[in-house]
Amino acid sequence: MKTGSKGVRTILRLGLGGGVPACGIVLPLPWLNRFSGQLLLGQPVLLLWIYLWFFLTSASLGLCWLLFDRDAP
Repeated sequence: MKTGSKGVRTILRLGLGGGVPACGIVLPLPWLNRFSGQLLLGQPVLLLWIYLWFFLTSASLGLCWLLFDRDAP
């Protein structure tokens, strides 16, 4: 691996592992707040969105490990 590509891989790893879940939770909050009175599966829409991101964050971190850290010692 080239020296310059290590920095790019680090940025991609941090973006995938931390940036995607953070943006996925925080950015849609104003839009999801419009549905505050509505229930979906007996739960408020915003709460279900946060529950969904528990699993999507785990998937994002798993993908980050699979792509970048699997071969690390």
